[in-house]
Amino acid sequence: MLEIRDRVVGGTSLRQAIEAADLFDRSTLSLIKVGDESNKLPDALKRAAFLLERKEREARRRLFAVLAPVLTIAMGALIGGVVISVMTALLSINNLAAQ
Repeated sequence: MLEIRDRVVGGTSLRQAIEAADLFDRSTLSLIKVGDESNKLPDALKRAAFLLERKEREARRRLFAVLAPVLTIAMGALIGGVVISVMTALLSINNLAAQ
C-alpha cells in the first residue's frame, strides 16, 4: 500500500499504481478502472471494499468449516492415546503384581 501511495504522490494515476502493485484481483482492478473513468472513484472503492470483505468472510467461513472436523478428530486421537497409555500402564502394573 505504501508503494501505491508513493506512486500516486509521484504523479501516476491511482489505477496504474494499483495495477503495478499487483495486489488485487482482476475484478477489483476492473471496478477501480471504471470508477476512475466515470469520476465515481469513491463509490467504486467502497464497492470494491465491500466485495473484498465478503470474499474474505466466505474464505474464513470455509476455513472454519474444514477446521472444526479436523480439530475434533485430532482431539479424539489425542484423548484416545492418553486413555490407551493409562490403560497400558494399569495393565502392566497388574501383570507385575500377578508375578
